[in-house]
Amino acid sequence: MNTKRNVGIIGGGASGIFLAICLKRFIPEVNITIYEAQSKIGKKILQTGNGKCNLSNLDISSSKYNSDLVNEILSDFSNETLFNILNDMGLKIRIDEEGRVYPYSEKATTVLDIFLKEINKLNINVLVDTLIKDIKYNNNKYFLKSENDEFVCDDLIICTGGKASINYKYNAYDMLNKIGFNITNLNPSLCALKTKENTKHLSGIRVKCCAKIIVDNVVKCKTKGEVLFKDDGLSGIAIFILSQFFDKNKKCVVSLDLYEDMSEEMLNKELYNGFDLKENLIGYFPKMVNQDLINRNKNNIGKEIKNYNFEIIDTYGFENAQVTKGGVKLDNINLKTLESKKHKNMYLAGEVLDIDGTCGGYNLYFAFACGYKIALALKSKYIGE
Repeated sequence: MNTKRNVGIIGGGASGIFLAICLKRFIPEVNITIYEAQSKIGKKILQTGNGKCNLSNLDISSSKYNSDLVNEILSDFSNETLFNILNDMGLKIRIDEEGRVYPYSEKATTVLDIFLKEINKLNINVLVDTLIKDIKYNNNKYFLKSENDEFVCDDLIICTGGKASINYKYNAYDMLNKIGFNITNLNPSLCALKTKENTKHLSGIRVKCCAKIIVDNVVKCKTKGEVLFKDDGLSGIAIFILSQFFDKNKKCVVSLDLYEDMSEEMLNKELYNGFDLKENLIGYFPKMVNQDLINRNKNNIGKEIKNYNFEIIDTYGFENAQVTKGGVKLDNINLKTLESKKHKNMYLAGEVLDIDGTCGGYNLYFAFACGYKIALALKSKYIGE
């Protein structure tokens, strides 16, 4: 069996890097080239987990993703597999009290440095500043065209990621659509949300609370965490989680319960006690929040505290999002191998697919799982189990 194949990987993000390393370890003879549009590979890795790089989570389940079909993709992968591979490369990890997995240094730069070390050690080719603009298939070969060059490979893996947090011209979805892939609607996710209400007077204030998003009068998600007020909207970890359910074609309301430990009735009993309401609120919330609550409903402050509502009108766009919601439809690929049903020896991995997870390491874990699954599929194809 010929294992001296040329494998092209378009995209040097988490999926592409992890795939290249795993595949080269499985089949040392294979020639691998990563084609990256930016000046460096792994740039988006540096942004994950607020720069700490949330690698995974101990609570991996389909409920953390937008589709149960993710189970088929994750079936060959586990945290144990991931930890063993990372440890073998020399990366130590730590796990926080909520089950989130980080590099022991809690620095994303450490993760990228380890990956780059491994890429150099395994002699994996990396071409940066190389935006692939066109893909052709002829005589069992893929021909990739950039602005100035043409490249040839036997197996092609699409690891182009999504539109989120991209500061260069992104053409991957158009390119894939051109060669027959079906793309869903694309929206920013894990992002801040713009509100109909003016929040400038609250800008910079943080509150910890219970939060939920109500879409056309149906509660779609509840969570707990920090909310940060912006000039014209809401941010923070709780809002990022809720943003996955925002639909610009429906009425969406974010409702904050600012005091979970007391009911509306108990709050009213305590706050309407014959003394000045404004003075009674001093010990509860920041001054400007207190004033906003009073301005909204001074006659039933308990109700306002338990239902501090904001109508959502938009997100802050892909450039300010962590993840792209939507992508290549999953019925376009074989979920057991991630090989395209439309093109032989072409595979797709990571955020370019219509899979997105919530905050907490789930999207990076999915990227690693895709890379590993394709490496296994190519290993099985060319040298057997």
